[in-house]
Amino acid sequence: YDGDGKRDMPGLKNPVLHYQIGNEYGNPAFWTSSVDDYFKLLKTASQSARAACRNIKIIPSGLRTNDAFHNDPKAQRLDQTMAKYEARMKDPFYVENWKRGRQLDEGALSLKGGIDVVDAGGNGSWHTTSEGYYTYVMRILRAAGNGHIPVWDMEARNEPLLTPISTTHIYMNLGIPFGKHLVNVLKKPRHHQYKRAKAWYLAEQARITAKVFVSKFAAGNRKVFMGMPMDWDKGIGSLSWPNPFMGFCSASAEPWPAYWTLKFLVSKLDGFTKASRLPAAPGISLFRFDLGAGRGPVWAAWLEDKRPRGLNAPLPARKVKLKGIVATRAMAIPTQSQTASAVSMTRGPGNVTLRLSVTPVFFFKY
Repeated sequence: YDGDGKRDMPGLKNPVLHYQIGNEYGNPAFWTSSVDDYFKLLKTASQSARAACRNIKIIPSGLRTNDAFHNDPKAQRLDQTMAKYEARMKDPFYVENWKRGRQLDEGALSLKGGIDVVDAGGNGSWHTTSEGYYTYVMRILRAAGNGHIPVWDMEARNEPLLTPISTTHIYMNLGIPFGKHLVNVLKKPRHHQYKRAKAWYLAEQARITAKVFVSKFAAGNRKVFMGMPMDWDKGIGSLSWPNPFMGFCSASAEPWPAYWTLKFLVSKLDGFTKASRLPAAPGISLFRFDLGAGRGPVWAAWLEDKRPRGLNAPLPARKVKLKGIVATRAMAIPTQSQTASAVSMTRGPGNVTLRLSVTPVFFFKY
């Protein structure tokens, strides 16, 4: 698969040079042997792969922190967060799982040689964890002399948290009100609330998609991959996860607004050279993307939800002035259709004024 012209797979169009050794092996459901045995596997696989092809890039098992860095951008509260989780959990088995996961994760980040990319995924669909998670990963990488290794998120998510799970989610209060009821409604197209619930859910997916990608790039991730391309509500998938509606499209490949949102992001941000969070008033998230070659910059902004918002809650919105933006056009991501919508704003010297909501808005200078 290396594309060197020698004994390549027939019909190979592009070389396959990145190999990940294990999927979230900090989770004993995925790796039943010991942490030490995992590193033996990683070493053996890495050496064998490099002997076969010098251009191979090795990625260790994906990290798994879930919501541990929620609203902790400097990654200062992990020990206290985990202590609260341990105090809440009655079964020591799950506490040991978290400790095992952290041991494997931090061990992989601290390896001297042998890895080329880090997969800092496995943290659900919370954009509020992006900065703290990346800070935590880079702190360990730099301490081990691995600060040059790029960090990717290879399993970002975009589903609203309708069914928090006490054993894996730390902040149970982030669950959407009456979430289990919403899941049941979404499974019943003839339910009298189905159309409204589906529209609400798909709009939330689109919002989360934009916030996850923007915040992760601004935190420092080099690449971001969405983990679930399609819903799991057909076949055995409907039984394997409490909320099977988690993709860019339905199980029959019907694109959801989240798909069109990602397409919008690609069309506007692809090739950016720098992404950063800008200072803003409390409750506002503001970002800037520099694109180079006369294409940029592009700004993104939204209001933060103070608490999880259910089906019947109004969308928070207020009139704001955003400083540091020199733009001639503003567009909100598509939440109900295939296209982004124009947003009215007033321009000032180095700022714009508009009615901002929790729906991400992007600003362009044409």
